[in-house]
Parts: sequence; C-alpha cells; structure tokens
Amino acid sequence: MLLFLGVAAWAGEPEDYDEQQSRDESFWLRVLHPHRDRHRALVKEGRVWLAARSWPKAISVLEEAVTLEPSLRDGHYWLGVVYHRAGRLEECARSITQALEVPESVPARDGVRWAAIQAELAWCLAQAGRIAAALPHFLAALTADDAVELDLERARLGLGHSYQALGRLAEAAEEYKRVLAAKPQSSLAHLWLAVAYDRDGQSARAVREAEIVLGLDPTPELARLRDPAYPFVPAEDEDYLRGLAHLVAGRRTLGIVHLRRFLSRAP
Repeated sequence: MLLFLGVAAWAGEPEDYDEQQSRDESFWLRVLHPHRDRHRALVKEGRVWLAARSWPKAISVLEEAVTLEPSLRDGHYWLGVVYHRAGRLEECARSITQALEVPESVPARDGVRWAAIQAELAWCLAQAGRIAAALPHFLAALTADDAVELDLERARLGLGHSYQALGRLAEAAEEYKRVLAAKPQSSLAHLWLAVAYDRDGQSARAVREAEIVLGLDPTPELARLRDPAYPFVPAEDEDYLRGLAHLVAGRRTLGIVHLRRFLSRAP
C-alpha cells in the first residue's frame, strides 16, 4: 500500500519523478552492475541467434552474458530458453532456477516477466519427467502479478498435461476448459481436452471435442480422425504425443511429421 501511495503522491509531476528515478537507478546500476551495458548487448545478440535457431551460438553468447553479470536474471532466463529449445532440459532447469534466485531487490527492468520465468521452468521440469517438481511452478505462473494471457495459457496447458501424466484426468480437463474460456478457438486446447476425456472413458465428449478440432483445423491429417472405427487417438502413442508437443511449441513442420507417422498406422 505504501508503494501505491508513493506513486500517487507524484501523480501531478510524472515526468520529473520518472526522470529522477531514472537517474537514481542508472547510478546504482552502474555501481552494482558495471558490465550491464555489455550484458544487455550480449542478451540481445543471444536472442537474435535464438530466433535463428542457432543454438550453439546463442548458448555461447548468453553464457558470456551470465558470466559478466551473474546477478541479472534476464541472461539466465534467455540461456534457459535456448537450452529448452535445444532439448537440454536439465541445463534449462538449472539456468531458469538461477533466474528465480536473483534477489527481488535487483532492478528488474530487463523485460522478463516473473510469470514467464515460472512457466519456462515448469515446462523444462515437466518435459524432463519431473512432474511433481513442475506443478508448483505452473501454479506460481498462474498467480504471478505480471502474468499476461500468453503466460496463463502456457501454464494452464502445461498444468493440464502434468495432471494427465499423473492420471488426474478430471483436473486436466478443467485446465483445458479454462484455456478455452479465454480462447474458445484454441484447437490445441480442444484436442487435449478430447484426450483427457478419452482417457477418462468419456468417449462421447471426446468425439465432440475432436469434431470441434476438425472444424477449426480441417487438415487432411486430422480429417482421418472422423473414422467412426477410430474415434480418437490413444494418448500413449509416442508419435502422437511428440507431434502435439511440437505443435504446442510452435514447431508445425515437426509436429506434422510425427502426426503423419501416427496416422499411417491408424486402422
């Protein structure tokens, strides 16, 4: 409450206040983080290599950044993201954990949301098979003050997948429904909800969700799921799960490769 009162007291002079705050912050940043400018440039370069999917170059640059300024969270976060994309899940978890361990007193004007850090760590742990360790971080992402809709969707999907892995199918279904409440056209949320229903023995609901998916994304691959002899996909199929994982991560081409392998074996 005192923080809000302090900001309100300056409401009549926002420009002067912001300018003074910026000067004070810049002074202490220079004292506490003498390599911050170089660190920021390296993080920016690392993100360029990340976008280009050049994992070794991104890792090299970001490792230099965290060596220069180990107490700034954005370097650890983006290094963890690269490790995640490269499939190095334990290293991802270690880097993101280091980002979480940065004291809250360190200025956080680095463009990294607390919710995004929590969600990234949760996904790394879950994909590494450490489901129980992932759950509290998915939940922390959902309750973070700075969470945006992207963070919430990502955390709810991950939480649903984790509940499925633990056999908690009703809870998984509820998480997918929450995604759909905010984003009704999410074909992935409908698809995963169908999986949860199918595994829970609710075949009619699973088929209805599958029909919604086909209406949203009527591709030839998905159209084969209309076959009444094959109402939905067994959740244990490896290519199916790999395909969905790639789609969730935005890797459409790889997702289609695995889904085609799965469909080639469908009755």
